[in-house]
Amino acid sequence: MIYNSNFRSLIGSVVLVISMAATAVAQVTTAGITGTVEDSTGRVVPGATVTATNNATNQARSVTSGDNGSFSITNLQPGRYTVSVEASSFSRSVIKDVDLNVGTSRTMLVELKAGEISAVVEIVADDTLVETTRSNIDTTISPKEIANLPLLNRTFAGLTIIAPEARQIGNFDPTKTRLGTIAFNGGDGRGVNVNVDGGDNKDNVVGSLLQNFAYESIQEFQVQQHRWGADQGRAVGGVVNVITKSGGNDIHGSAFANFRHHNLQARDFFDKQSNRDNPPFQRQEFGGSVGGPIKRDKLFYFFALERFRERQETPIAGDAVAQLQAIPGVNFVPVIPTPYDDTLLTAKVDHKATSKQSLFYRFLSRTTNHRTTRSRTLPEQI
Repeated sequence: MIYNSNFRSLIGSVVLVISMAATAVAQVTTAGITGTVEDSTGRVVPGATVTATNNATNQARSVTSGDNGSFSITNLQPGRYTVSVEASSFSRSVIKDVDLNVGTSRTMLVELKAGEISAVVEIVADDTLVETTRSNIDTTISPKEIANLPLLNRTFAGLTIIAPEARQIGNFDPTKTRLGTIAFNGGDGRGVNVNVDGGDNKDNVVGSLLQNFAYESIQEFQVQQHRWGADQGRAVGGVVNVITKSGGNDIHGSAFANFRHHNLQARDFFDKQSNRDNPPFQRQEFGGSVGGPIKRDKLFYFFALERFRERQETPIAGDAVAQLQAIPGVNFVPVIPTPYDDTLLTAKVDHKATSKQSLFYRFLSRTTNHRTTRSRTLPEQI
């Protein structure tokens, strides 16, 4: 028989994170830049001022190169930066469009040319093909890939298939069939540690995610297959570090809508074998996001909302019809309807308190309504 199950999960979480420039444990949510400053003859330049400025928020961090010309800027928020280098008796070098991804460290060799400091030499950054500062084996799914790669269901776990050894698998827990479980090398995913903005998002009982996120709110994520750091001590099967989007000084938004309908689908193998039309099926996905400044250079907002609606009817296999009709007391129906509704909301506020301190506040909500084949109310998942 058909049952009604109303599963509504409303999760409101306000997360407060204070990150300080001198803190080394924030590696799962930040990136860095290391490098060396040289002159045109190849000699190192000590005492050069290196400044990294976030293009979206205008937040800047500066360091001074050491006696050997080397410098390191750590705990930078992932995003696109402009790096400027200046020293006495040299022209200022500006490297534009430096993309920093979560968990990575960009290595740069900056060459200063002799001249007035008022003169500026602009350089467009190129892609770094080899990571030379660490031995982790990982893959970063960049904002460009998240925005452009096709995805059947709007869950970021589906994109892990582009990382070696990783794949998305099913879950035996009926409350998590649509969340997406990430596994490595044939595992079941229960040993994979999933972090979102540095916070734990793993169900330690059955694996998978505790909370799904609106896909429009995901900026990028990193999949670590081997040799992750000691800060991920609970992970035995891999690590996934997710960064959500934030607002900036400019207002940006997005909107999407797509649908599927049985009248637009070809008959599959089983429909042809049974000489029947496609069973009724409808799916609509729509939503969008917006982000911008509350106070320029200081306070920013971001909001994303997605709605998923599916109506599907699964026909009873022909060889089972007679058997089901023969069972006394069974109210036989030829199809099993399985409607599913899911609404995801993400709201985030970022506050740049000082040049060395930042905070963010995030609210998440997920409301789900679906039917399955046994009559009971599923427990709320927190």
